[in-house]
Amino acid sequence: MRPESINEQIEIIAYFTSGKLKPLRIRWKNKVYRVREVCSLWTEDHGQEQKTHVTVQVTTDDYMELLYDNATFKWKLIRVYLAG
Repeated sequence: MRPESINEQIEIIAYFTSGKLKPLRIRWKNKVYRVREVCSLWTEDHGQEQKTHVTVQVTTDDYMELLYDNATFKWKLIRVYLAG
């Protein structure tokens, strides 16, 4: 798999349950990707702010690293790992 840095704002459909975050769908460049599996999730504290990183596998077999900014409620696609 080859990683590709992106760092672009994206739209996410996600839900929060029992204090956990689970992304369901990702919209990037007018294409919607369904999340097959959440592979890892970790948070980083930046002073008063907290950022949540999530790595997911989507139904195209690619992996995406996402970043959720808890202060602004915005998502970014940090990088993709392309299967092909």
